[in-house]
Amino acid sequence: MNSDSAPVFWLTARQFLEGRSIRVVAVLAAVPLLLGFIEIIASGTDLQMRGILGQSFIELTIPTLLPLIALILASSAIGNEITDRTLPYLVLKPRSRFRFINEKVLASVVIGSLISIALGFLAWIILAIVSGNFDGELIVGIVVASFLAIVAYSAAFTLLSLLITRVLMAGLLYVLIWETLLARFIPGLRLLSVRHYVQSVYAQILDDASIGVSQQSAVSTSLIVLGTLVIITIVFSWLRLQQMDLD
Repeated sequence: MNSDSAPVFWLTARQFLEGRSIRVVAVLAAVPLLLGFIEIIASGTDLQMRGILGQSFIELTIPTLLPLIALILASSAIGNEITDRTLPYLVLKPRSRFRFINEKVLASVVIGSLISIALGFLAWIILAIVSGNFDGELIVGIVVASFLAIVAYSAAFTLLSLLITRVLMAGLLYVLIWETLLARFIPGLRLLSVRHYVQSVYAQILDDASIGVSQQSAVSTSLIVLGTLVIITIVFSWLRLQQMDLD
């Protein structure tokens, strides 16, 4: 995919890499790495990979860090264009507004996934070397869950950025209150959260009794729900963009 075939994607990716938001995303993605270093200092070589990285990933990274990463990128992908009043120029015909939305979401997914997975892999390889336990299922679970979460949240927050102006505040409240707090402690709400389905896939890959999910959904169900969410939010983003007065 070159710059001629996907100009909005490349423009957005370049804006991410040159902006300040990428530093915040990198710091968030590096939290598991920091926790790993703290555990190495505390326990030395006598550490459990799944007890440290595996558990922190399902309890902290999936419900809090990954949605925050997606929020920062997706909210700025279109939000910056609205603020700078460059959106009308980017959606001029003959460029399809549906394609515009897809390229914006794709840029958020690619940058967010690459950073999250790269730092997650770095944390895994360092802990694996120190402990001598190269847990293949764990890194596969981290990679798959990171990608699924970034895709789902990026699509959802792209739509949110087209609906309200204070998207960062609203997204932050959603992540911290709904995904991190309410969906954790109120059983019924878990089935209405992205975190539940990402955690279900992650837990199924690890197949470890110590890393379980309450009311765990099957992998097929989780993928269908997440895929449906992505499709619906992208379609509604396109419809919203179609209705917006960009003059």
